[in-house]
Amino acid sequence: AAKHKQIRRGVKEVQKFINKGEKGITVLAGDTQPIDVYCHIPIMCEDRSLPYAYVPSKSDLGAAAGSKRPTCVILVKPHEEYQE
Repeated sequence: AAKHKQIRRGVKEVQKFINKGEKGITVLAGDTQPIDVYCHIPIMCEDRSLPYAYVPSKSDLGAAAGSKRPTCVILVKPHEEYQE
């Protein structure tokens, strides 16, 4: 997804694209402190019937998104190569 530019990274960017109605799966890091940073994101996802999941680490999530920096939330948009 990172090489196809189908990832939105960071709380502000993910929140903006969820509000715009963009579809995809949201992945949140479980070790984010304080939790208030992104506690509204799962509620937004549930309101719009978007799937979301948690992973243990911000650094793992950042690496999976193709970044050297840790990140607390990403939105992976669908693409025909990995739709299923």
